[in-house]
Amino acid sequence: MKRIKLAGISVSIILVLTTAAVAEEYWLKDTAQNCEIWSDQPLAENDVITWSGGCINGRTDGLGILTWNNNGVLQTRYDGEMVGGKMNGKGTLVEKAESSSEYDVVTGVFTNGEMNGPIIFKSAENAIFIGQFKNGLMDGRVLLVESDGGSFEGMFVNGAAQGPGKTISADGEVYTGSFQDNERHGRGSLVLADGGRYVGQFAMGAMTGEGRFLDSSGDTYSGSFKNSSPDGPGVFVSVEGDTYQGVFKMGELDGQVLVTLADGTQSVENWKDGEKLE
Repeated sequence: MKRIKLAGISVSIILVLTTAAVAEEYWLKDTAQNCEIWSDQPLAENDVITWSGGCINGRTDGLGILTWNNNGVLQTRYDGEMVGGKMNGKGTLVEKAESSSEYDVVTGVFTNGEMNGPIIFKSAENAIFIGQFKNGLMDGRVLLVESDGGSFEGMFVNGAAQGPGKTISADGEVYTGSFQDNERHGRGSLVLADGGRYVGQFAMGAMTGEGRFLDSSGDTYSGSFKNSSPDGPGVFVSVEGDTYQGVFKMGELDGQVLVTLADGTQSVENWKDGEKLE
């Protein structure tokens, strides 16, 4: 059998259903028929495996129920189709969660022990995945909802978020836009939990490129960003209506600044590291 787990990826509120990497292969035998079953881990002390279905050429085959118990406690149960000792076809896989006495449940299609096709997953903590897998990796349109309410809806390719998608964090932060390799990348919009808003370019998860940010107090900045800070030519407008146009470095004004006050008065000032020079 192949163990499953729910693990976070670099876009923090996205949950990714993965299969554990196979370091070794083991052929285990059930106690009832002495029939072989493929696994990515060996039997532990006091483990007992049973299979209720057919056995062809010494390996589990056909419809049946497989159980894996340790000291009488269920660790894994698979109810479905097997071919050549591996999960092949439609089935439901139930596995004991690592962090609790509850169980993760996967229902869908398997090929040679891998999730391959439409899958519905529910974790012991009530996180939910609905979508497509290909050769054990998320591939296609998916919906993931975390137990804390965070969610992702969009496209995955070969196990990574790619293209248009939407994330909502548990605290209410909303991102709608493009992804690349699980990161916000390309054009998108971000609404922060405090009401601040950004529309513009992202690069590998950070606001980078041209964009506009409106903070929760009503101040705005339009211009160049780098690593989620104003960096390069830009314009800052305070909620009172005063405008500062110049070059920003790591979020601070630096150099000559054209200042236009709300009453229309203009002046040119010199700034360094966010401070006006006298």
